[in-house]
Amino acid sequence: MKLLLTGGTGFIGGRVASLLVDAGHELRCLVRKTSHIDGLRELGVEFSYGDVTDRASLVPAVSGIDGVLHLAAWYEFGIRDKEKMRQINVVGTENILDAARSAEVSRVLHCSSIVALGPTLDRVSDEGSVHPGYFASEYERTKNEAHAVANRYREEGLPLMIVMPGAVYGPGDTSMIGQMLGAHLDGLTPVMICPDSKMSYVHVDDVARGIVAAFEKFESGQDYLLVGDVKSVEEIYELLEKLMKIKKPKIGFSGFVGRIVVHLEVFRARVVGGNPLINMEGYEMLASGDWAYTSRKARELLGWTTVGFEEGLKSCVDDLYVARGLPKP
Repeated sequence: MKLLLTGGTGFIGGRVASLLVDAGHELRCLVRKTSHIDGLRELGVEFSYGDVTDRASLVPAVSGIDGVLHLAAWYEFGIRDKEKMRQINVVGTENILDAARSAEVSRVLHCSSIVALGPTLDRVSDEGSVHPGYFASEYERTKNEAHAVANRYREEGLPLMIVMPGAVYGPGDTSMIGQMLGAHLDGLTPVMICPDSKMSYVHVDDVARGIVAAFEKFESGQDYLLVGDVKSVEEIYELLEKLMKIKKPKIGFSGFVGRIVVHLEVFRARVVGGNPLINMEGYEMLASGDWAYTSRKARELLGWTTVGFEEGLKSCVDDLYVARGLPKP
């Protein structure tokens, strides 16, 4: 098939691109003029220059395409330009789905997220979970809106399926887990924030395989959660103590005290420079409840499997030590 991939230069997208090429698909990637495309160029993919926020640029991108995999999104907490995030995550999704419908593309995969479904409180939830309606971050809000856009296009007849990864981590990760590892190695985590908060984690390589498996077994109307083990913040530090030989923080804070600690960390970062180890949006995400989901459906219908969290975390630790030129612990 001739496919269009958005978000191909991203953490997940680059791996998806490689798997699609290996599977024999003819791949076109939507990229911006400023995108770093060396990795994609090595795969021999075709490029279409444009942007999901520029609807006109998507017309040539979808021309002659059989299927679209939409992964492009802005993932960050504590952003100031809320409208820019909405343009990328919400309007960008509407633009690419509209272009796919106009081009009569036969299959579309939209990559959503567990944040579109919301926190699970004290239960483990599945694809039928409904967001409670309060949003801890702009990322959560815009992914929920994009999810609703995808559902609307599907109800209007677009052949579309949705996949929802959990908290994605892996070697080279610069988001939550990657920052957590680097800070722990540097001795910058004297306390744990929201130690009891639980999240459904999933290795980036498993997510990429799950996306491709879902697309290959395409069935319009299907939704799949792509999640692995559910771990609390404290359980992660316990594993890091085992893998890095660095003691976990002895105390943890949540609630009102936790917010004070986070405010102090944000203030520290402003004074000394650099990014805070956690900002208020990141804190509110952790404090809003557990994010515990099951991938039973994907495992049963797609034959999808995941690496255990300890093994996956070890790959991140090993990669961090190699990147810093340090002997593995």
